[in-house]
Amino acid sequence: KCEAQHIGNILWALATVAHEPEYSLVRALTERAAVVAPHFNTQNIANALWGTCMLAQTYPGTTGELIDVLVPRAIVLFDASSCALALSGAGTELERVRCEKLVQELCALHQCLLTYQFEPALQESMPSQLSIMQEVLAPWCKEAFLRQQHTAFSSRCHLEVSHTLRSMGLSVQDEVICDKSGYTLDMLCATSRTNAHSRTPHMNKSRTNAHS
Repeated sequence: KCEAQHIGNILWALATVAHEPEYSLVRALTERAAVVAPHFNTQNIANALWGTCMLAQTYPGTTGELIDVLVPRAIVLFDASSCALALSGAGTELERVRCEKLVQELCALHQCLLTYQFEPALQESMPSQLSIMQEVLAPWCKEAFLRQQHTAFSSRCHLEVSHTLRSMGLSVQDEVICDKSGYTLDMLCATSRTNAHSRTPHMNKSRTNAHS
């Protein structure tokens, strides 16, 4: 039988390798998710929602139904007290490990919300339940995401480019966090036009950890 963990793993894997599934598979996962929804835990639901949102550009209609099935469970699992505890990092060593895991899962949910927020093609078809998740969980998700940005680092190549631009008299800001999305930008270079090169290395790592 296909259980909650299997659904989360399948959706996560499909999105990770950018594989476009057949409509029949997405349809079958949606129907099965409706049956096993109460059995999803935080890791399963984060993997499933992240994978579903990444696949939404291919199957917005069907994935929308799947999101509407998954979100109510996510709201139950990521309640305010759990989110607050996770972001506090307090407790025993075992509890802190669990908190870090919840933070990574909240980061995955943040990416889900951003997918619909910044993709024009998806904004018109935003699932109704996702709008509710936006209202309830968005602040927690963004705070978790921003907290992870301390791992951002500049490569040697990046530093050389930054130094060269400064030597040309340009104003350069390195590793800038975007207020709207929470993503880290490699650099902002002020010229007659403002150019920004986005970088998201940590979230690639974070989504992998959420799956493990």
